[in-house]
Amino acid sequence: MSVLPRKKIMFGCSFLWTVLITLKIFVLVYNDCTYAEGTTYGRRIISGDELNLRHLIGRRQDQISFYHKCLFNLSPYNQYLMKQWLVYHLNVLKFDLAQMTPSANETDKNLIKQLDEDYWDSEPSINGPDSAFRKYEYILTFFYHQLESYVNTPADLETPYWKKIRKFVTTNLFV
Repeated sequence: MSVLPRKKIMFGCSFLWTVLITLKIFVLVYNDCTYAEGTTYGRRIISGDELNLRHLIGRRQDQISFYHKCLFNLSPYNQYLMKQWLVYHLNVLKFDLAQMTPSANETDKNLIKQLDEDYWDSEPSINGPDSAFRKYEYILTFFYHQLESYVNTPADLETPYWKKIRKFVTTNLFV
């Protein structure tokens, strides 16, 4: 009986071993609170705080989408209550940002001004629960794009503006 030599896959390692090495590299990079993002303009390092805020915004978008899909199974009164609750959250955010405008630094003032012009002033008023959900989904997308465009260092997330956004995203939506 002849013994056939064992074939080694992927440079002498098994596939499982390669996967484990890749996972270890990912864990080491992730635990170091840095994440390399490939963009068309090059690579930049994303801090763990920025990655966390992106994740929080994404989870809130998923949560809002789920509730938006379930909205039409509710009674008209419960739909009205959901609309009022979303409007309340948006008004609290608007009030918080208006309170910090006089004492904010120049970057925060520009972000608040952009939010006022591109969101509060341009979006149509909330007529029903469907428009409330759409407006809430849009503001989350707006924050995500601001995060990608204006946050370059971890220190940028320590400004009062981003702290208010983090508070808005982490507040329980429906208790």
